Amino acid sequence: MSKPKLLFITPVPPCIKGPGISIRAYNNLKALATEYEIDLLIITISGFKMPALDPDVQESCNDIIIHIIKPVEYFFKKGMSIIFWPNKPRESLFVTANRLREIDQSIFKAHYDMIHVFRIYMVPYVQNMLAINSRRYLQLDMDDIESITRRRLGKLYEINGELRASRRMEREADQYEEMEMSVLPLFDQICLCSEIDKHKIAEKYKYNRVKVVPNIISIPEPEEIDCRSTPFNFLFIGLLGYYPNRDAVIYFCDEILPIIKKHAPGTFSLKVVGMDAPAKFAYYLSKFPEVELIGAVADTGPIYECSNAVVIPLRAGGGTRIKALEAFAYRKPVISTSIGIEGIPAAHEQHVLIGNTAEDFARQCVRVMLDSNLARNLAENSFALVKSSYTFELIRERLCKMDKDPIKGDLAREK
Repeated sequence: MSKPKLLFITPVPPCIKGPGISIRAYNNLKALATEYEIDLLIITISGFKMPALDPDVQESCNDIIIHIIKPVEYFFKKGMSIIFWPNKPRESLFVTANRLREIDQSIFKAHYDMIHVFRIYMVPYVQNMLAINSRRYLQLDMDDIESITRRRLGKLYEINGELRASRRMEREADQYEEMEMSVLPLFDQICLCSEIDKHKIAEKYKYNRVKVVPNIISIPEPEEIDCRSTPFNFLFIGLLGYYPNRDAVIYFCDEILPIIKKHAPGTFSLKVVGMDAPAKFAYYLSKFPEVELIGAVADTGPIYECSNAVVIPLRAGGGTRIKALEAFAYRKPVISTSIGIEGIPAAHEQHVLIGNTAEDFARQCVRVMLDSNLARNLAENSFALVKSSYTFELIRERLCKMDKDPIKGDLAREK
């Protein structure tokens, strides 16, 4: 018996070892592939060549269609006509008549049993496909709530004195609110990564057709690695092209690190791991002898194994942080801000240590350095949490099941 057909639309290539957004796309695609025959449509907005597709992803898909949008080319292309999308954020600026025709023509199947759209800003690019399949089952994976994330970014830019960027983020937050209001009713089901975001959507838009599909992480096999390191090693991992991650590291260096130095029982270091670190950021970190910018690595396993604790001093962001789940999976104690651990049911003192001021964050870091029993208990409790609550079977069940539409009735509405 053949599987029902599904169109999976994403702005990033699904990849198990990429940034958080690519990991979520990968896990959700693999879960849906257990029940559906998948056509994968990647619409990426980038000026760079897209990396090679994961062989595992290619094996999971019946067909793969790729559209690479190069913003510079579009801005200078003569006769370009932007299709009106109310208060468009920058991710949706490149919805042109020609682009829509190209996308429509590339999808050779007129109808699918389910269309799964990953990230809300993809909706304008596939509006025709959604209209054609409006009586089929339409599922939107928002992951997080863009309007809230952008507003937080605006506040962060304001704190750092970058007022022009702050105003831009506030404007985009308003634009995303309008998009959220207009787009949500088009879908039979919305997916979000946390219960917190589910409640926010219900409160903000009175929309209740929401599944919580958590981010998950593979449990790594323990490795025997000879680290030969005497300092206590703190670790920060994250995409360094992402402003809140750079801010988190700079905040740690400027405000938290000096306090730790006053109270630390011995020497320590901070290793910063992640791709796309700007040259200016690298130069700034070079001023701190305790900080080592490692940059991108092919395998984070050895880095985790040689670290004593993971720090997540984030001051903005949305959804749930895969970096926290990854640290849990590697059995490393985590010190975080509330935003850094948001959306994960991890309790202060039981699974993580939380510090929302520089003084408190530094104090929690020193506690982990001084108390090996505390560090071990945090690591074991958080490992048990991620192993029991963040499983592939859970996301497979929630993504693949077509819940009855409480408003429009039918399970997968017949034509």
